[in-house]
Amino acid sequence: MIGGFRGAVAHRLHACIVAWSYRVRVVGLGWDRKVESFFASVSAEDAFLGAVRWRPSMVRLLRSIPERYVVGMLSNNVPTLCDLVRNNTRMDRIERFVFSNEIRVRKPEPLAFDALTEALGVPPRDTVFIDDNAAHIEACPTLDFTRLLVDGLPAFAAGCRRLLPGLLPPPGLG
Repeated sequence: MIGGFRGAVAHRLHACIVAWSYRVRVVGLGWDRKVESFFASVSAEDAFLGAVRWRPSMVRLLRSIPERYVVGMLSNNVPTLCDLVRNNTRMDRIERFVFSNEIRVRKPEPLAFDALTEALGVPPRDTVFIDDNAAHIEACPTLDFTRLLVDGLPAFAAGCRRLLPGLLPPPGLG
């Protein structure tokens, strides 16, 4: 029966595995690390819709960025999460939001970065692009962006201080 479907949305691991094995397009809903791990194991992270995880230390770091810097977000988000992110007071330091579903192109496509550049009004050579996906970061040098991979909070905070002069670490981030 599942093999005849055109698509499936599931929150149970085995339903996702079965749909995937029949080559049915599947979206996994996040409530369980096992489902998220499955999509990562088949290189289909974009097909996993996890709940938004707020990291208090990252929010504090975001808020510590001096006002002289324009802060934007380029996200391969899904429509249901865009307003949740855009309207959350924890994101109030972000001045420009660029969501892939709204511009109809996803990172790491160059057109997504062009949309970010246009929204920020800052040329790529003066932009620090921060992401937690290495594939997105790897696109930056050819597009003239400075890049910073989020690969753990201490290293990320150190990279921010190096690339954004005047950034003082919020309490607890050293």
